[in-house]
Amino acid sequence: MADRDLTAEVEAFLRERAALQAKHAHQWVVFAARKFQGAFDQYEGAARFAVANFGDAPFLVRNVDDYEEHVPLIFADSD
Repeated sequence: MADRDLTAEVEAFLRERAALQAKHAHQWVVFAARKFQGAFDQYEGAARFAVANFGDAPFLVRNVDDYEEHVPLIFADSD
């Protein structure tokens, strides 16, 4: 299976995250072609929808409430 570039879909999700949390809390969302495509109560429904509608095209299935933690790196000179 070839690697897929999901940058556009992830960026679209992050841009719309606040609105999605207000309207689709606790749901799974599908992004494809840089756009929100639908919200589902269960992952399986979201995944089936994405595969049926977008097949080999890049798509993102993600839970609206799922947060990635980012830990900053801090560099300091040691003397």
